[in-house]
Amino acid sequence: MSERISRLFFAPILALALFLALGISSQAFAAQTYQPAFNGSHVYLDPLLENGSPSVNLSGLEQQLKDAGKKHNIDFYFVMALKGSEPIQQGVPFAVSRLDDLTGKWTGAKNFTSSRYVIIYVVRLDTDWTKSSYAINPAPALAAEGVTLPNMVPLMDRWGKNVNNSNPSSLLPRAPRDFAVKIASEANNVIDAGIANAARQEELRKQEAERQRLAEIQRKKDEEAARIQRIADEKATAERNAAIAQFLKIWTLPILLVIALIIMFVRFRNAKARAVAALATWRTKLDPANNNYLQLESEYLGFLKSLSANFVGETQRSLDLAKTAYGTLSARIKKAIAMAQDAEKNIGSANIFSVGKLNGVVEALTVRKVTVTGDDIPLSERSLFSGVVNESSFTPDELLADMEQLFKTANTNCADIMAAFKGADQNKADIEALVAKVEALKAELTERELTFSPYDIRFAAVSTGREEFLRLMASDPLTAYTKSETVERAVEAIETDIENAIKLKDSLKSTDKAIADAQARTDKVRAEGADYSYGDAQGTDSSGLPGKNLLNEKGGNPDQPLAQAREHLSTCLAHLLAGKLDAAQDEKAKAETKAAEAVKLIETVLAARAFVQKEVLVVLDKLSKLRGELPAADTALATLKAEFLAKNFEGQPVKVETAHKVADTTDGELAKVRKAFFEQRYLAARAELTESGGEIDSARNGLVEVHSRLKVVQDLRVHARETVKAAEQSANALSGKIKTNAFTTSAKTDEAYANALPVIREQKSDVAKDVTDWVEAAKAADRITETLKAVDKAIDDERKAYDVAKQRIADVVSAVRAAQPTFKQRFVRNTAESKYAEVVNKAGGLDGALKVAKSDWNALTRTVEGIKNALDEAVKVANADQRAGEQAEADIAAAGGEIRSVDNKSYSTRESHRGRSNSFGSSVNADVSSANSQLRRAQTEFGNGNYEAASRSAQAGGTSRSRSRSHRPGRGGSRRRSLGKPDQPRDRGRRAPRSGRAPSSPAGRRRPASSG
Repeated sequence: MSERISRLFFAPILALALFLALGISSQAFAAQTYQPAFNGSHVYLDPLLENGSPSVNLSGLEQQLKDAGKKHNIDFYFVMALKGSEPIQQGVPFAVSRLDDLTGKWTGAKNFTSSRYVIIYVVRLDTDWTKSSYAINPAPALAAEGVTLPNMVPLMDRWGKNVNNSNPSSLLPRAPRDFAVKIASEANNVIDAGIANAARQEELRKQEAERQRLAEIQRKKDEEAARIQRIADEKATAERNAAIAQFLKIWTLPILLVIALIIMFVRFRNAKARAVAALATWRTKLDPANNNYLQLESEYLGFLKSLSANFVGETQRSLDLAKTAYGTLSARIKKAIAMAQDAEKNIGSANIFSVGKLNGVVEALTVRKVTVTGDDIPLSERSLFSGVVNESSFTPDELLADMEQLFKTANTNCADIMAAFKGADQNKADIEALVAKVEALKAELTERELTFSPYDIRFAAVSTGREEFLRLMASDPLTAYTKSETVERAVEAIETDIENAIKLKDSLKSTDKAIADAQARTDKVRAEGADYSYGDAQGTDSSGLPGKNLLNEKGGNPDQPLAQAREHLSTCLAHLLAGKLDAAQDEKAKAETKAAEAVKLIETVLAARAFVQKEVLVVLDKLSKLRGELPAADTALATLKAEFLAKNFEGQPVKVETAHKVADTTDGELAKVRKAFFEQRYLAARAELTESGGEIDSARNGLVEVHSRLKVVQDLRVHARETVKAAEQSANALSGKIKTNAFTTSAKTDEAYANALPVIREQKSDVAKDVTDWVEAAKAADRITETLKAVDKAIDDERKAYDVAKQRIADVVSAVRAAQPTFKQRFVRNTAESKYAEVVNKAGGLDGALKVAKSDWNALTRTVEGIKNALDEAVKVANADQRAGEQAEADIAAAGGEIRSVDNKSYSTRESHRGRSNSFGSSVNADVSSANSQLRRAQTEFGNGNYEAASRSAQAGGTSRSRSRSHRPGRGGSRRRSLGKPDQPRDRGRRAPRSGRAPSSPAGRRRPASSG
């Protein structure tokens, strides 16, 4: 009993102590994030991650990091831990603070190289394995090579950060091993880029130094050339000045006389040219004005002279303006013609000693003022234009300026007065004829029961206006003509309105007939017996119903539009009697429209009756079919509800419910149709029957859609199951293919395949269910099928890309070896050799790049293409160097031969001069000092490898002789020449080839030690 009590008492206490111990132990275990001691390894994995769920596998990473470190002698270390419970420092990422602690421990550890290390630290969150923090600590000594925190952190973010799945390239959290390898590779790439950049900077520095050296050489050349040219220019100037002084002693006086005569002739010629030009300009301006004046004279001078009446008003004012403009134009034309004649006379009589006369012509036609008076009017016209021209002074331009306007004023006013005489007479005759026509139309108005009273006031105004313009015809024809135009238009308007009124009155017969025909059609239909034949099973009982057609349905009674038609016709007649023709025409059109509307309404009612009689049987048949289709639809809906989720057949139940409702309520709707039909409300019956038929059609279509949806989801179920099964088989087949092509297949493709496997397992479980979302299941099956196809294609594409890269590497490496002799040619310079050395260096790393598994083979191929392009460019530069060197060597040899052929030899030649053969240059020796200087410069440039400059200098030395041959000294002259034709022929032997040395140069160009 005591033992039992003891167990009951101590058991809970023991359990509590055990629980507390385990809790304290667990808490102590989780309190510290994994901080391994350095033991010489390159990979450290927290045991909680190695044995956790999901577990982390870093197998093979140790060797990969060692291999990566060999490239630049760097120790890469990778540590991955599960987050502990240490407090997080504000503003400091958790992994950074933990890495700082770890680095402090390791840097003092035995065998830890503190000068060339990179520690990569990844901490996985303890509550969510998909989230992690990472940090990196490169050794300070690596900063000089570019491996620094600012450079490495963005690269870690590129391969480790994946906020909201926005980074498809992210390797965390699923591939920490690949993440470590990638970061080590990126660190190597940073160093490679730094080395390449340093090489580029060194090459740029060398190129800049070479450019400055060549620029200094060129500057000295330019200074020497300028000095030589300056000496030559000074010598030539002195010789020219001496020749000029001798010439002036002999020819000064004769030349002065000739110059004076030439100056006088030129002055005369220029003055005459100005005078002729001024006269031509004057005539250009005068001729159009003179032509206008002659036209005015021929057309209106006789008319103006014939006018003897005393005019008043507008006609008198217009006549005064015409005479003033005409007389002024006449005086100015006469004066301008006289000026032109005087100018022509002075130009013809001028010579080199009377230039002033020509200048006077220009002045008279351009600036000298001229006075015009009434005496300038021709004598035959003075009596007509007496007193209209006042004495005025004008510049030549002002004299001609207003002639066009004077012509227009005179011409227009004379034409208006002449036209007014003729027009007024013509309008008088026209108006009398129109008035007679209006008088004749009065009788036609009376015949049609219309009156002239609406037109009395307008006709009286016409008579008054006619009398006014007749009184003015003799004294003021312009005003009379204007008034006659107004009267004529008024009479024409009255005539037109009366004729239109007559036509409109005559046309009302057709309107009245249209109304009568509409009424007759209405009466005829109402007199016919009513047709109550109805096609339903109830039969037709017309007892007690009207025997005739009523045509009294609301909206179907023709009496209303007929009454409106008659009202519009009556209003039309009233407007016509009042002379309101437009309003009358509008009312006539409305009356005819309403008559046609009445006839159309009758036909619409009869058509509605026929429609109901025919269509009621069709609707009854549709209703019967609907009721027969309902059981099958109910079964289909029950199947949907039993075998599928509601979301897979949304909207289908309401279609079946609607069909039942239509089937239950249509009998009542058809009863309404029947009632309206026997009450002769055919329009209402048709509308009701049409609506019922439409509802039945819609309900039947809905039932078809229910059956269709059932078939669709059943097919999707079959499709999902079969597709998932096929996907599982494809995945199994791809497993072996991935293993076979593991080297060439990328990590991205491996990951895509690995990610597809759990999806297939999940889908396989889903499609095994009896009820699931088959729409989504079918889509998911299609997606995983496409994913597997993409993986299969990626494996093949990456294998092909590897094969292409391998072949291109073999081709480029072979091409690099084959190109080596090109760069061993005699004249290849450092630039080409440096380019080739860079290509050789890059090509040397291709085999190693090809051995890196899961590389981007397409990118490798692009790199190989870039190396091939660089090789082609280097070969092009080397061949250009060789050609330039060979050309420079040949040019130097040619120039040396030219100089030797004339040095210390005399010059002589014979030429024909003024019919006599003379000998020139006897005892003249060639001066080759300048040519030798150019040759020595060419040899120096050649020795320095500046082949182009060497060729230019050699050619400059050789062409000095050619230039001297084109110069012939004066007869009997004796002077030294730079180069001349020797008395004996030159040595034309072949130039011997040279072996890398400039001709006469003490040493050839040295090749750089790196040429290989």
